[in-house]
Amino acid sequence: MVKRVKRVTRVTGGSKISVSSAGYSNGNYATIKINDKDVLSKDEAKRGINMVALDFVTHKVTFKKTYDTYGDDKSSKTLIDDFNNLPAYSVVIIGVKDEASKNF
Repeated sequence: MVKRVKRVTRVTGGSKISVSSAGYSNGNYATIKINDKDVLSKDEAKRGINMVALDFVTHKVTFKKTYDTYGDDKSSKTLIDDFNNLPAYSVVIIGVKDEASKNF
């Protein structure tokens, strides 16, 4: 049996990563863009900590999740567990929408 190897395209020259976020009284939004393309749009972002992880070689999204640390007292533990389970060398990007400090 021949094992097929997945070809990985390495990012050369880097990627443009931009994050915008604002609290409730200052716009209430979070966005994350890679090379000017939405990875997390204003419509997708939810209240709390919005985390995106990228593969460090390809810069493809490997993980995306929101943690409502304001409304859910278990979200902080879940965030820490998820963070600790990310592959080594992941590029982690975080944007906060509304509020994220209450139960963190």
